[in-house]
Amino acid sequence: MMGAVEWMRPLAAWSLVLPVVVLALSMRRDRFRPVPLGTFALWKGLAVDAGDVHRRRVTPARWFWIAALASACLALTEPRLGSDHSRAILTVVVDRKAPMYLEHTSAQGVGTGSGTRLDRALVELESLLGQPACDGFDPARIRWCSRSPGEEPQIGIFPAAWRTPAITIAPQGWSRFDRSGVLWLTDSLEEVPRRAGWVISGGGPAFGPAAQVGVRRFSWDGRGLTEDDAPVERLTVHVDASLPPTIRAIAEEWARARDHRLVSEDAEGGDRFSLRVRAVAAGPAAIGPGVEHTRAGRDGWSIDGPAAPTPAFGEGIGLQTWLEAEVGMARIPVVGFGPGLVYVGLGDAEPRGDPAAFAVSWSRLLDRACRPAPGVIPVALRRAAGEPDLRAPSLPDDNEARRDEARRSLTAWLAGASVLLGCMALLLRGAGLR
Repeated sequence: MMGAVEWMRPLAAWSLVLPVVVLALSMRRDRFRPVPLGTFALWKGLAVDAGDVHRRRVTPARWFWIAALASACLALTEPRLGSDHSRAILTVVVDRKAPMYLEHTSAQGVGTGSGTRLDRALVELESLLGQPACDGFDPARIRWCSRSPGEEPQIGIFPAAWRTPAITIAPQGWSRFDRSGVLWLTDSLEEVPRRAGWVISGGGPAFGPAAQVGVRRFSWDGRGLTEDDAPVERLTVHVDASLPPTIRAIAEEWARARDHRLVSEDAEGGDRFSLRVRAVAAGPAAIGPGVEHTRAGRDGWSIDGPAAPTPAFGEGIGLQTWLEAEVGMARIPVVGFGPGLVYVGLGDAEPRGDPAAFAVSWSRLLDRACRPAPGVIPVALRRAAGEPDLRAPSLPDDNEARRDEARRSLTAWLAGASVLLGCMALLLRGAGLR
């Protein structure tokens, strides 16, 4: 789809006056010179010939000369057609962490009427795209990316599904998105990019539920935590019976200590579980094909025995590796976790080292993976994000080259057309059609 024509040398357009002048001179009515005539018949014949000459003053050959001159003058302006190939695609990396879905507030914690921090950032982005600094980008072809692992980029309008928080636990770092042609959309900068642009929504503190213990929920009011009057449902946890006994016992004790409700797998829909601790296979004795005797460890403990690799995705959730095992010269993930999900690929083997360190290590993993109750966001994430800010992204490194190539291509076409039209004029002149 073609866009507007851009003129790299607009002053050269004055040269278009030349073909206009030539056309005007060609259409000028000549004065007839007196011719002495001997007979009336001769005078009559000359009068007809003079009329024919006047009617054919702008001959086909001359039209081609004028068109050739106009084409050459246009080539001097170095025009460039704006198109999908000459305007860059802007990649917008959307921060889908929980604070982005908090209400956008003033420094006093009062709502600004802008909706969420994400809503405010999208409005600021639209404003930025209307500025001259972003003329090189095509606003209809934005590539939306997310920091959440496993989410595919989408081109076009903002994805409706991204109006809700991502099911993720640790978004990818910003540094991998620090390049030209990229813009970060967030509520606050964790690091300052060197090449990418940014849209920062900012926002004041967002008061509300910040913690839950059993059936007790606590809200943050800017000064401290106060317990809510209405009780809430306890978080639900399911632990596979096929897990290694030591790990299963730690997971169950962890749930009881936090007053979570242990339920069987068929008790309710899996999407309502706050945490599921699952074995990779049906049981330790049947840890799938390709079982390897491995050694793994961290936090002051180690474990030797059979193990199977955990998947990169489970139940539609991208998993991070928490524990790797050595298999010969390679390392494989044997414990992976995501929001509300832990996959364990370890077999039935007793850990070595401090038993307390083993229990604390696994408890921290379960704390990290357990999904909070809906609406509960820790105080650290509810604090003020600061002031809004904007910086336009730079064009991709190869985009200017593509735009220059488009300009040179159109200029070459016009110059070629000028030569071709000139040749046609010569041919017509040679044929007598002056």
